[in-house]
Amino acid sequence: MSSSEPIPIPGYYFVWHARFNLDYDDEDVTPETARYHHGIYIEDPYHDRRNPDADARKPKLTIIHDVTGSLASGMEYAMRDLRKPVEECRSFSSKTFLGYTPAESHPRAWCSILGKLPAPHKQKAFNFWHMQYEQFKTLKPLRFYKRGDKSRPPLFRCAEWTEQLAIPALRRRGLILDEEELYLLLSGVQLRQQRRASGG
Repeated sequence: MSSSEPIPIPGYYFVWHARFNLDYDDEDVTPETARYHHGIYIEDPYHDRRNPDADARKPKLTIIHDVTGSLASGMEYAMRDLRKPVEECRSFSSKTFLGYTPAESHPRAWCSILGKLPAPHKQKAFNFWHMQYEQFKTLKPLRFYKRGDKSRPPLFRCAEWTEQLAIPALRRRGLILDEEELYLLLSGVQLRQQRRASGG
């Protein structure tokens, strides 16, 4: 889906894939393979000050679901309140619209699912010979991969957690619905209501 503004649907929050510029240098990152911190951003369009229907008395919902920490210590799942639109975050880079989530399912159902997913584990240690953190082959005893070692596995970071684990898990449980899925769902609900009203 594009990053253009989607249509607000009562009872549903917007779900975005958000990317943030990294504040530190990583020896595994080159200009050709620039990486970002990734997370899933939840936004309530009806609490948006740009929306004329917004209730100004209520705070705008601006929640990010991601994994925090580092590959040198290991990472863990977190749900954080940004307390401002994601675009106003200093490190914000971009966002891509993923779909909608039922307001009644957030945050409890989200936390239940995401909290059970394996977060990126410790994958780096400090190499005193090179004076930097590097991917290790074994931790005990500590052995590092050599540059160019073809047996070196790719690092599993926040991007992989977000794209390979979190988003697919939420979609499987019906917690992220694209526009077509939501249309079919709402059409089915409306049809059932009409049948009940007609005694069918």
